[in-house]
Amino acid sequence: MGAATRLNEVSTVEEHVRAFSNQDWAAWAKSVHPDATYQEYATNRMIKGPEAIIEGLKKWTAAFPDLKGTVTNTVAEGNRVAIEVTWTGTHRGTLEGPMGAISPTGRQGDVHGVEVFTFEGERIKEMRHYFDTMELLRALGVMPAG
Repeated sequence: MGAATRLNEVSTVEEHVRAFSNQDWAAWAKSVHPDATYQEYATNRMIKGPEAIIEGLKKWTAAFPDLKGTVTNTVAEGNRVAIEVTWTGTHRGTLEGPMGAISPTGRQGDVHGVEVFTFEGERIKEMRHYFDTMELLRALGVMPAG
């Protein structure tokens, strides 16, 4: 796999994060393989298929309508791209999670994460998202800092 392919994959991932941040689901889906999977380790969610993944991601944007991702670091090798990303948003809707629902707090905060994307051809086949649930709960003020 050549450097040009890796640059295309990095560009695709960066556009993927921009599309999510803009809630442009049509643009988001363009880069996703029809058999894609999304695994979110912090919430223990595994979702298969672009439409189902979008519905799962919309739960985040319902809770954080202004949610934006900023890619801070990128590593690409073979058919994989890993990014460090900072998610920033204001908690204005109910957040459904594995520990129950958290009512809107109105708090704005950052959560740091890592996403690993595996490509099949030019499309994203697998997405694995890692973030710290404790950091999220502290940002929301529902868990003490420290």
